[in-house]
Amino acid sequence: MALSLGGGLGACARWQVDLMALHAGPTASTTIPISTWTVNCAGAFLLGALLVLLDRGRPHPLLRPFLAVG
Repeated sequence: MALSLGGGLGACARWQVDLMALHAGPTASTTIPISTWTVNCAGAFLLGALLVLLDRGRPHPLLRPFLAVG
């Protein structure tokens, strides 16, 4: 349950970033979608920092999978 909920919320957040990028105006055509690249890079950094912080405490057993999948 935690995995599916985290994944669903993460997918909705990425979709919202893509929508905001589309409304920002026309951009040059590239081979890499900039909004997807930005979300992936920021997400990788934040996920790494979050998981390090979680290792320092005693979180609920389902908190780590919920946050890591989304």
